[in-house]
Amino acid sequence: MEQHLSSTASSEQMLLEIQSESIQKLLTTVRQKTNPSAATAIPVLDLFLATLSSSTANQVFVEKPPGNSIVIRGPPGCGKTHLLYFLLATCVLPMNPLSQSIGGWSKAAFVMDLDGHFHMSRFHDVLVDRLRLSVPGPSIPAIVDRCLKLVHIFRPASLSQLAVTLKHLAKYHAQKFPSFEMGMIAVHSIDASHWLERFKVEQMRFFTGMAKSPSDDVFRVLQDLRMSYRLTTVVTYGDILHQYISASDYRQPVPGSTRLDLIPVSTTDITITPSSSTFDHQLRKTQWCAEAFGDPQSIIFSSVIHKGGIAVS
Repeated sequence: MEQHLSSTASSEQMLLEIQSESIQKLLTTVRQKTNPSAATAIPVLDLFLATLSSSTANQVFVEKPPGNSIVIRGPPGCGKTHLLYFLLATCVLPMNPLSQSIGGWSKAAFVMDLDGHFHMSRFHDVLVDRLRLSVPGPSIPAIVDRCLKLVHIFRPASLSQLAVTLKHLAKYHAQKFPSFEMGMIAVHSIDASHWLERFKVEQMRFFTGMAKSPSDDVFRVLQDLRMSYRLTTVVTYGDILHQYISASDYRQPVPGSTRLDLIPVSTTDITITPSSSTFDHQLRKTQWCAEAFGDPQSIIFSSVIHKGGIAVS
């Protein structure tokens, strides 16, 4: 009898030592093993993401975590929003509609629009332009309508509201899109409320002697979601401080409240910045440079914004 009780106790102890995880995380892990990270439909960027190895200053290899983290920054009018439209279109477009290869992910996308400049009408045009290349005209409206239903826009008024929204996003996704994986989270113009957030931080420091940037919570939650769901996060910066800060300063870690001035330092981020941008004959032509922190390699690709949408090569 005593031996039986001892055996039961040992079994219970073994069960307690087994690490638990949610069924959502388990399914996501299985899908990741059987279906590698989807392509962005920008060939040179896809090759860069596939071959990238994050390294420390001593060039010690660090295993790349699941999902992709992309940061797009540049001055107003260089094409950041349209590049975001292109990436979001790749996320929600079907893989092979009507047996035509589109290269989409057929996944849900969530946009956190902090400056109110994300327009669904223009995103609609980008989708139509992408489909027009390979899908018969009469079939396009139905496919576009299905894609638009996979995009949901939130408009938080502050970084604190953004952090709360992101913390509840998994539950919202499970309720609204139970049949579709979460493919992308885009935070558009994260520095739109920079001065208001800076004022709040300085007030907190004055009254309490302590100050914590709300952006810390935002990027922590984004990282947790990326790790759990193997999704892609895209964060755009309006570069409102580009006249005060030199380009080389953007990657320097700084203390406390000035964190809002800079792109958070991360060895897993891919930063995309415009190296040149011109406007000619109603076409906005931009050359982009993509690089990873701590990695010597970088790549160049181009985008052309036209009346119908955007072409990236």
